[in-house]
Amino acid sequence: MKAYVLNKNKEPLMPTTPAIARILLKEGKAKVVKKTPFTIQLLNDSTGFKQPIAGGLDIGAVHLGCAAVSDKEVLYMSETLLEDDYTVKQKIQRRKGFRRLRRSRIRYRKPPYSRAMMVRLALQNRVAELKKSEVAELYPNFSKKRKVAFGDQSSFVAPSVQTKVNHHLQEMRRVEKILPVSRWVIETANFDLHKITNPEVAGVGYQYGPQYNFYNVKSYVLDRDGYKCQVCGASGIKKDGTVLNVHHIVPRRLSNSTDDPSNLITLCSSCHKKVHNNEATLNAKPIKKGKRHATLANTVRARLIKALDCKNVLTTFGYQTKFKRQAILGLPKEHYFDAVSIAFDGTKKPKLSDTVYRIRRVPKNEYRRERRRKKTATSGKTYPEVKIRGRYNGYRKWDLVRYGDVTGFVRYLATNKSLVITDLDGNKLLSISSNKKPVILQAGSRYPTVIKKAQAHCIPQQIH
Repeated sequence: MKAYVLNKNKEPLMPTTPAIARILLKEGKAKVVKKTPFTIQLLNDSTGFKQPIAGGLDIGAVHLGCAAVSDKEVLYMSETLLEDDYTVKQKIQRRKGFRRLRRSRIRYRKPPYSRAMMVRLALQNRVAELKKSEVAELYPNFSKKRKVAFGDQSSFVAPSVQTKVNHHLQEMRRVEKILPVSRWVIETANFDLHKITNPEVAGVGYQYGPQYNFYNVKSYVLDRDGYKCQVCGASGIKKDGTVLNVHHIVPRRLSNSTDDPSNLITLCSSCHKKVHNNEATLNAKPIKKGKRHATLANTVRARLIKALDCKNVLTTFGYQTKFKRQAILGLPKEHYFDAVSIAFDGTKKPKLSDTVYRIRRVPKNEYRRERRRKKTATSGKTYPEVKIRGRYNGYRKWDLVRYGDVTGFVRYLATNKSLVITDLDGNKLLSISSNKKPVILQAGSRYPTVIKKAQAHCIPQQIH
């Protein structure tokens, strides 16, 4: 375990051992800035000597691995659980509802399809028929207006993808605040989605997928199920008025739902209505592990490389990471060990760290402050009063607390006014009644962190 050091200007220096950090704190030459990871700040001038440090980033859609490696040892390892993309979708829909409600209260608001809007739409259709040279000549300012009014479609990124890209950039900035990272290394290889579905595909087989010669996914699913309802067996081929629908086994409102054919089933209109009304149950098997995370990882990787184009960033490939992790370092498959292998230059084997920081990315609305209005009894005027959402009896969400032998995070207030303490993954540990006071070890933040031991015992494997 390392103690990270900052100079008096809050610039990162090389880390030190906990023993030296205790001596500096005891002599009054430093102060504690952060507990996890443990960081101190020097109160006097320092030499500012720094060594070259390489940062490795293992890009992922659910978990993010990060590591910082010097010439001699591994200085930092972390594994971050990213925010669920379905949570991002829920927040956008909620914000949309608030926005529409707010705008509906404005009496002087113009109709959504006013004359100005119709003119802009006509201009957009006119420009779509012209060439780029003609557009630049006739409408020199249209590209700027279109970006403001309609959005730049070429650079559009889904909010769930942009959130994950921001998480990767924020993790890099968090590491750069405690360590003088000189360069970053990331992987550029993408997942082969076709080979994930069919491991035996090769050559021209990439042009002939399972949906070859079908117009869309719906026609493929209907043909796969023989144009029959999978509940009552009604056939849609006969001209008896039977209407067939394609139903999602895992509903689309859930985060693990997908439009993959393995999650689709053929139902007639009557059975489809019964399933949605909970009057009938499906005996279909659960959805298989799809390609959702692989697709997200490919998109996040491309956007991250584009965002870091101007920085000192190096690239590597997946087969190089696997070779260094198994043949040279002899490490098991973990996100933080992949990050170590990515940052490792392949010359001298570094000394591994025994500490891994497990981090969870928490949405802002789970801990942020909000303003309320308060009336005084004397004057009747209102004054702003700051309250914290989710605070109860001195505690709020994601406070790290200890009660007896149990250490965990405060997640929510139960119906019987008791605090529920869970681990970092959300598994319930215990409930505490309102008259008991657990000890607060660390205030809640957007990055709740726990420390665990790294399992680095692995026999080097032979690479074929």
